[in-house]
Amino acid sequence: MNIEKNYNNVVCIMQARTGSTRLPGKVLKNICGKTVLENVIDRLKRVKNIDKIVIATTTKKQDDIIAEIAKKSLVGYFRGSEEHVLSRYY
Repeated sequence: MNIEKNYNNVVCIMQARTGSTRLPGKVLKNICGKTVLENVIDRLKRVKNIDKIVIATTTKKQDDIIAEIAKKSLVGYFRGSEEHVLSRYY
């Protein structure tokens, strides 16, 4: 049986928020002149089978910067509840 995989419309959803309790703002930490978030987005853009990248973040004011980085990086973003992580993926 030959099963051909169809990679059309593969969406990569990456969760990012600044409110980490162990290392607050870790996605905004600088590595080689770019934030961690920008570095991860750049790496995801290199993956051939990904059609779209979406950053899932919260509606909190402190996460406005994450939405701005997504816009600047030309990737999608979605803002949802901080408490309901899974709903941000839906």
